[in-house]
Amino acid sequence: MNLRGELDLVRAMVERLEAKADDSDPVAWANARLDGFTLAPWQERVMRDEATRISLKCPRRSGKSTVTAALAAYESAVRGVPSVIAAPSFRQSRWLADKIEQMLRGELVQRSANRMTLTNGCEVHVLTSNRDSGRGAGGSVYLDECAWLDPATITALIPATASDSRFRLVMLSTPGLPRGAFYESQQDDSGFSVHNVTVEDVGHYTDLEQLKRDLGARYAVEMECEWMPAAAGVFAGADIDSMLGAFMPVEASEDETQSELLKGFGL
Repeated sequence: MNLRGELDLVRAMVERLEAKADDSDPVAWANARLDGFTLAPWQERVMRDEATRISLKCPRRSGKSTVTAALAAYESAVRGVPSVIAAPSFRQSRWLADKIEQMLRGELVQRSANRMTLTNGCEVHVLTSNRDSGRGAGGSVYLDECAWLDPATITALIPATASDSRFRLVMLSTPGLPRGAFYESQQDDSGFSVHNVTVEDVGHYTDLEQLKRDLGARYAVEMECEWMPAAAGVFAGADIDSMLGAFMPVEASEDETQSELLKGFGL
């Protein structure tokens, strides 16, 4: 570990002592690691949800990635559960992974383009939407913007949660077409613990009328969480990147990092 890593570790220990966070409470643990704000009530409900299957439908820029990062970080750091993260593009996966890294400051011993290793030996893997991604992986699976993921990727990753009762499957997304794995996870008989977040739950939007004008027909999907009409097309990858906002710079090409990851899984 280099000097910067050692300083981060000391800083994290001091912050934990100052916050006096109880590791048994995931909300207190997360709030002690968030810079300048605390989780909203709907995010607290997600953090305290003990279900092994969670489906989270949220408006655009609602904080769903923040609560998912907090949940994955807590599971890995406190409960020692490895995590596998996938999104429609590698940059989006890295963006979520960056949020997780912020929550784990001082608890990481190594970070590469596609893997984080914690001081407790637990690992967080970052995948792209690739048909071969993650086969052989094991851990809790977090599917960001699940409605837009390649169905083959979802099929490949679900078995990763089967080998340990602690492993969870968390699907989160703005809504897409009324079909597929994410849509099914939102149904009453899905076996998932379902969370539907509204703009009123979020509270930090300042001008919804302007958003309506800016988004046009997309407002109903991205903000009011209505399923897309069955006859509608899907957003392109560039549209999804735009929906998610800024993300981490990519230090290596997607093909290079994906190849490295698959080797790590013995594939």
